[in-house]
Amino acid sequence: MDNLTTSSLTELSVITIAIKDNYLWVIMALGFPGNLLTCFTILSIRPRLRFTVYVAALAVVDNVCLVTKVININLNQRHVNMGDFGCQFLQYWGSLTGQWANWLLVMMTAERLIDITMPLLSMRINKRIYLSLNGIIILSLLAINWYYFKVFYFNKGDNNKCDYHNKTKEEENFYFIAVIIYLIVYSFLPVLLILIMTCLIAKRLYASVSNLKRHFSVSRSALEKRKRFQRQITLMTMFTCVVFSILVIPRPVQHLFMADLKRRKVPYDENLESFLTNIFFVMSDSSHAVNFYIYFLCNKFFRKQLYEKLNNLIKAIKTCPAQSPQFSNLHGRYTRSSWTKQTAI
Repeated sequence: MDNLTTSSLTELSVITIAIKDNYLWVIMALGFPGNLLTCFTILSIRPRLRFTVYVAALAVVDNVCLVTKVININLNQRHVNMGDFGCQFLQYWGSLTGQWANWLLVMMTAERLIDITMPLLSMRINKRIYLSLNGIIILSLLAINWYYFKVFYFNKGDNNKCDYHNKTKEEENFYFIAVIIYLIVYSFLPVLLILIMTCLIAKRLYASVSNLKRHFSVSRSALEKRKRFQRQITLMTMFTCVVFSILVIPRPVQHLFMADLKRRKVPYDENLESFLTNIFFVMSDSSHAVNFYIYFLCNKFFRKQLYEKLNNLIKAIKTCPAQSPQFSNLHGRYTRSSWTKQTAI
């Protein structure tokens, strides 16, 4: 029985190590090009709305977060001496970009809610107000995550990697409080706000379509077109919210639970804890890679724009001739027509 248990623990440890060493590369391979395609598609849409700018900004921040996580985990796995500041900065920047991405999703949902429920107010809110609100959020996140420079350090002992101070009772209590603040800012508060706003959006959309049909003489085709468009946006927002909640919530809950166990020095299975931690990290980090696929599956207009832009790009590449005098001279001013006229002379 003991041999069987030992064998199971060994297999679990091997699986845990395999996940930890490879999962970020898989997420990076799926998420990085997907986020680039999101920017490529959404920024080509005219007119450029605040909602589309938020979508593009979210894709950029998601990619920055993924790159930071890949750099951080690989430097730690290879035991590269980053020094205290390097360790603290990578932890700080990874946490900041992860939280920033979640709050961009909050702002994107809030912008959509205001646009639907209070269109007059939405028109009065100018770019300066939106930049100010986003600036307040960014400055708040910068201040909240400053504790990484107090908690983390580079352990030059046996581990030779980033670690956090937990030697004294005061350090343990400080770290526990910092974890609680991190969990509230990273997941609980964004998820709560997004769920509330998504429900309000869905309720308002249903009421607006009903009122439109009842009070205005709109042709059936126009009404159906409006309903389809609003349904796509609602479905995309709600599905994004559901996926975000499922992926993000487990890791902070487990983090809080384990921090409490360690603070109270309650015994636990370290192999199982390590396995679950890595699984929840996979889920949490996947939230920075799945948005493109949600947009693609839930929004017909996004798919149409993506197909159109990719087809135009492919056609442009195929029809682009090799560099020749037909298209450029030393000053880069020849065109096909001007070259034809000159050769005819």
